[in-house]
Amino acid sequence: MNYSETQRFRNLRWLWMIMIGLLLAEVVFILPELIHSPHHLVVTLVASLMPFLLILFVFSYEVRIDQAGVKYRFSPRLNRWKVIRFDDVQSYSIKEKSTLYERFHLGYSKSLFLKNEIVNITGNKYMVLVLKNGTVVKLGTEHADTMERILKRFLTKSFQE
Repeated sequence: MNYSETQRFRNLRWLWMIMIGLLLAEVVFILPELIHSPHHLVVTLVASLMPFLLILFVFSYEVRIDQAGVKYRFSPRLNRWKVIRFDDVQSYSIKEKSTLYERFHLGYSKSLFLKNEIVNITGNKYMVLVLKNGTVVKLGTEHADTMERILKRFLTKSFQE
């Protein structure tokens, strides 16, 4: 059995609220000035909505666990799958988000000096993978128990071989 999870920004109510609020503010403050110039009105609406549409429909985080290892990507920043082979995993754990940074972290970040990678959009827990080279990878998940069970099964097979 394999594991697959996809997270998108569409599920975040607060992002929708910000987008609607900015649209209302634009209608109230900018629309009266641009009503006489329809061309500028269309350009202004498209330019203000484009970043939100990109965030809502282009950005996504995917994680998969199968025989090849743990795969993850964060589109559009990491378009290719990053693969962690099971023999490279030293330890793993499920971790609640404890710090403010972890609770409000969205997206992909990599610290070169600390050898950390964090990927998350809507997950409420992290699967923390400590690799043999010292890198710590935190993968956000909404289904931590399922992810842990499947990872444990693949890791015990890998260690037995």
